Amino acid sequence: MLIKAQRLSKVGNWELDLTSDELLWSDEIYRIFEIDKGTFDASYDAFLNAIHPEDRDEVSQAYAESLENKLPYEITHRLLMPDGRIKHVTERCKTTFSSDGKPLHSSGTVQDISKLVEAQNEKEITISKMEHLQRLDSLGVLAGGIAHDFNNILTAIMGNAGLASSKLPEASPVHDYIEHITQASQKAADLCKQMLAYSGKGKFIIKPVLLSEVVEDMSQLLQVTLAKNIVLRLNLSQQTPAVDADITQMQQIIMNLVINASEAIAENSGAISISTGVMRVDTQYLFSTFVDENLEEGQYVYLEVSDTGCGMSPEVQKKIFEPFFTTKFTGRGLGMAAILGIVRGHGGAIKTYSEEGKGSSFKVLLPCSKHTPISLKPQHKPQPHWHGCVLVVDDEETIREVASSMLKDMGLKSLTAADGIEGIEVFQQQHQNISVVLLDMTMPRMGGEDAFTEFCRIDPNVKVILSSGYNEQDATNRFAGKGLAGFLQKPYTPQHLSEKLANIFDKT
Repeated sequence: MLIKAQRLSKVGNWELDLTSDELLWSDEIYRIFEIDKGTFDASYDAFLNAIHPEDRDEVSQAYAESLENKLPYEITHRLLMPDGRIKHVTERCKTTFSSDGKPLHSSGTVQDISKLVEAQNEKEITISKMEHLQRLDSLGVLAGGIAHDFNNILTAIMGNAGLASSKLPEASPVHDYIEHITQASQKAADLCKQMLAYSGKGKFIIKPVLLSEVVEDMSQLLQVTLAKNIVLRLNLSQQTPAVDADITQMQQIIMNLVINASEAIAENSGAISISTGVMRVDTQYLFSTFVDENLEEGQYVYLEVSDTGCGMSPEVQKKIFEPFFTTKFTGRGLGMAAILGIVRGHGGAIKTYSEEGKGSSFKVLLPCSKHTPISLKPQHKPQPHWHGCVLVVDDEETIREVASSMLKDMGLKSLTAADGIEGIEVFQQQHQNISVVLLDMTMPRMGGEDAFTEFCRIDPNVKVILSSGYNEQDATNRFAGKGLAGFLQKPYTPQHLSEKLANIFDKT
């Protein structure tokens, strides 16, 4: 019964005769230490040899202090198995002494607590992930609000810059200044996208794409970006399924990871490898990734960027996805946080591995798409010229003005309204002449959702393009199945607007 009880509780006992140095173990201790009973050299030195080398001094000290103070001790330490596995045990010991204080006999127990330690570690990891996600969500609300308002301003700046450029003679020196305005505005727009990506809500234009093609399409740009001391290696599978993703954000992930890898190599000679493929992952593997939000095990397409750089310390690895954490003197700390947000927004996960002095590896896992992948080859279309009228409903006057100017250049007439209520009034009077409604999502008095419902009530065949500084997924979820004609992400250029209108006018 005692042997069975020890085996069930994973507790073994030992006896050490200090006068003869004879050590006796119960069968359960042999099982815990995974030592053959027939070959074990029963001595205290052999006992210490089974303990993890980093813990031996601590265990020896605990035993020595127990003898000196004539008190029992309890200590938790590790065992190092012959195959490199680690076990965690709790050891308890009590020693009896002669009348003159000489130690005679020590006895104790060893309990295997590896499962408890693993469970506690998993609990701490889960809590850490939850806390990180809470920070991501709370700061994401702030970042998303700022990005939305700033995108409204950028729409006016970029739109007016595009219109001004189209009105100037080709030889005008003003083109250069307008180009500088456009470039600076685009950088600001990219920063807004990064803020939205950080919040995990950065899906804009979702299409079934092949990650290998995205990397190939960027390969020349990546080569130019890297210093001559760095070799870029591509190991791209041509047999992977597509993933439902925003191409721009996939490019952002690749570029950010490659730039980080380049900075880790610095001035040394090194290599950066980009690999793609498909792999089957189980729940245990997903638990070891960022971010584990109840992802289902199964087939995932992966994109892995690895380098031979300086690597990261365990402390840095724990913080790399923290908001605004950076090891760069001039960094904003949004790069890795944005990557995590993009991956999270695409329903994926990211696995990291790094050793100081040996390099780092980042593996992005994305769910397989069920759709046929699209081609990434650009399609050039002539400047459109249509006939019709577009109702522009937006609370920002500058956006109403610039959108009207863009529409005029396309041969279209425009009507404007400052909010949903005013838009309904105009539409009620003019809906027979209105071909399309360009509708802002967030407005005072009445927002886009309620206005859309009223437009459909007045004319069930109305064509509405929703426009917002927020991302497409968040903005259009409320309109699912209601016949929305399209979505236009702010800030937008005349080209962006014409592409959305083409889906309506070229089909009528």
